[in-house]
Amino acid sequence: MNLSKTKLLAALPGLALLASTGCALAQSETPPQPIQPHMGQEMKHLDQLSNENNALVHRNWGPPPPQSSIPHTKFTPAHGFWQCLSVDDYKHIHSAPSGSSPAVGITYGWLAAGPETAGFTKVHLARGKIGYVRSSYIHPFHDKLAPHAICTFDGDQPSGINLFDIRTP
Repeated sequence: MNLSKTKLLAALPGLALLASTGCALAQSETPPQPIQPHMGQEMKHLDQLSNENNALVHRNWGPPPPQSSIPHTKFTPAHGFWQCLSVDDYKHIHSAPSGSSPAVGITYGWLAAGPETAGFTKVHLARGKIGYVRSSYIHPFHDKLAPHAICTFDGDQPSGINLFDIRTP
C-alpha cells in the first residue's frame, strides 16, 4: 500500500505541470474574429463571378458548323508505305537498323511504321527523318481512350510534326 502512495506522490509534480501547460495553451488561443463588414461585399462579388461563369458554361452556342467549312490541315504526304502502329513507351529509336547505332529519339504511344529489316522496323520521325525501332516493341494500333479507333498516317504538317488521322467508328 505504501508503494502505491509513493508512486502517486512522485507523479503529482508531472500532473501539475501537464495541467498548467494545458491551461496556458487554452488561454493563449485567440477568440474567433467577427466577420468584417467588407467580407459581405467580397461574398457578393464572388457570387456574381460564379453566376457569370455558370452563364458562360451553360451558354447555347448553337449547332456545330458544317464539316465542309472547317479548313483541312495542310500537310506534305509521306512517300512510301507507312502504317500507324502502337509501340512500347520509352524505347530507343536508332539511326540505323542496329542496336549499336546511336539513338535519335524515344518512342511513345504510336508511330508511322514502314518495312522491317533485320529485326528492326523503319519509322517515320518528325520532319521526314527516318529511324529504326526493334520490331518486338511494335504492336497493332490500339488507343487506350478509344479502343475501336482507327489510325492512319498522312504525312508531315508544316511544323514538321507527324500528322495522324485517328477516327472512331
